Amino acid sequence: MGAPAFGPESEDAEALAALIDRLQAKLGEGVVLRPLAVESWIPERSETWTPAGPEAAPAAFDLGRDRPVLLLERPEPVGISAAELPDGAPRQFTWRRVQRRVVKAEGPERLSPEWWRPNTASPKPVRTRDYYRLEDEEGRRYWLFREGLYAREDLETEPGTGKELERHPTWWMHGVFP
Repeated sequence: MGAPAFGPESEDAEALAALIDRLQAKLGEGVVLRPLAVESWIPERSETWTPAGPEAAPAAFDLGRDRPVLLLERPEPVGISAAELPDGAPRQFTWRRVQRRVVKAEGPERLSPEWWRPNTASPKPVRTRDYYRLEDEEGRRYWLFREGLYAREDLETEPGTGKELERHPTWWMHGVFP
């Protein structure tokens, strides 16, 4: 026995529409939302929120990749104390002031910048990301990425001056697995 199906053909479509109406009346117009998949390989760009309705949700893009259920709203910086360079996974990292030792690692999964889309979130150029699925000694699983490629994306031009600045790759926590 599966979860109830909501959609235009289901018996529960009217009940769902009534629930959404009650929630909107109580909470306000435009507050009741549902996620909507957007075609993008950059994780924080791959979904948006749209007003909820009784219509069936469109199918999500299934890339066949293992993604965490919980993505952080914004990736958080991670300190790496040991990693195999240039493309290796970290062996130890510090996140939220707690040091973790990695016992299992998968990756990298390389995501290139979407050069055809403008980067309105930051004035800095978007760099390549290498994602890793890591497990620590306590069995906790994480989704980290290294932003930037060693020896290939280390230099950037300072806006307005044309001066070249060295910008080393950085590490970020993007999500956790259950």
